[in-house]
Amino acid sequence: MLRPENGFALAARAVQAVTMLLAAVCVTWRFSLPEQGLFFVFLSLGALVQLGDFGLGYATLQMSSHFAAGQDRRRLQEFSRRARYLGWKLLTAVTCVVAVAGALAMHFRADAPGAAVSWAGPWALFVVAVAAAHAVSLALQLVEGVRSAALAWRVRFVQEALAGLCFLAALLAHAGLWCLAVYAGVRAVVGAAWLLHDAEPASATADVSASIDWRREVWPFQWRIGLSALSGFLIFQAFNPLLLIEQGSEAAGRFGLSLAIMNMLLMVTTAWPLSQAARYGQLLATRQGVVLKKAFRRTLWGSTALAVALSLSVLLAYAVLQAAGVPQLQRLADLPTTAALLAAGVLHHVAMVLAVLLRAEGREPLLWVSVVGGLVTLAAVWLAARQGGLLGPALASAGMAALGLVWASVHYRAFASRIFQATAPVEPAR
Repeated sequence: MLRPENGFALAARAVQAVTMLLAAVCVTWRFSLPEQGLFFVFLSLGALVQLGDFGLGYATLQMSSHFAAGQDRRRLQEFSRRARYLGWKLLTAVTCVVAVAGALAMHFRADAPGAAVSWAGPWALFVVAVAAAHAVSLALQLVEGVRSAALAWRVRFVQEALAGLCFLAALLAHAGLWCLAVYAGVRAVVGAAWLLHDAEPASATADVSASIDWRREVWPFQWRIGLSALSGFLIFQAFNPLLLIEQGSEAAGRFGLSLAIMNMLLMVTTAWPLSQAARYGQLLATRQGVVLKKAFRRTLWGSTALAVALSLSVLLAYAVLQAAGVPQLQRLADLPTTAALLAAGVLHHVAMVLAVLLRAEGREPLLWVSVVGGLVTLAAVWLAARQGGLLGPALASAGMAALGLVWASVHYRAFASRIFQATAPVEPAR
């Protein structure tokens, strides 16, 4: 039976995925090809803004859960204060860089579709809205680690439901690229409103006795998570520019739409294991190795079965629509390419489930696997794209995902032999 946080996490990610899937359908009907290209460019660069905290969000979740499990309230308050301050600084700096770089790229690229589309206003508002939404997300990570994972995911569910409705309404109202700014903006406003209403009073002054040695206690974990996230950008977001360079905008658009479907499914299926991050940290802190083992295996098999089932459902729907002659399928990659991308998504899902457990110790053992894997995947996809066609890049992505999973499994076995033998009679109350 699903725990409350699992249910809310799956519901939130399912709403987000369905929203983006319906948005993709609307884009194929409402947008011109130039607008469709910029739509995916906005989303890719928005992902870069979300990486601007450089691992601070995940570090906040893990460290706060450890402090909460140890009843160390004074250090928790000091850590929360410093995490909020650092998060705002990082997000502000990265947002400015991405905003300027994106504007320059869309302005000076002579063959870009932006020449026929008004992108400047939507782009500026979108970047600010994404930064604000991610600042709210950082605050929710603290709520998840300290108070309740179920509560945090309940708020995220409301965010996604309301933002999704506004997003689709803007699309249907012919708002064009402004719809992306609406989507991010509503997520930010809803989350901020709840945080302001439910905020706990902050301490007036910092407690010197509870000071945090950030470089020793947090930074060694944070920078690893941040670097791993950047490598994830190479694996999941950087393919479309390569296809654009090598095969043109039409190929990039078709591949990008199929890739977006894979990412949507991955977002849904990984919500379950990600919702367990705080719990894993607490079980490790209290040496509940047997309970941790059972919880992890239940999450691994259950979420992987969900990933396989959703991928097969998408392929079945594709085949049925193809047989029916639906013209919008021409905006996607062909069926074999889409199947290869979905297979890569399932492999990535399993690796991510393992990574959540391995990170529960406050370390990032898969860091260099992610970094090297991201660079090699980028090179492999680029070489395949130069040969022409879309199936080659998709197979290259799936092959590299399989190699990454093998290496993650090696680390998991070493972790299991050390941790799962630790026992305690009762799981700590939540």
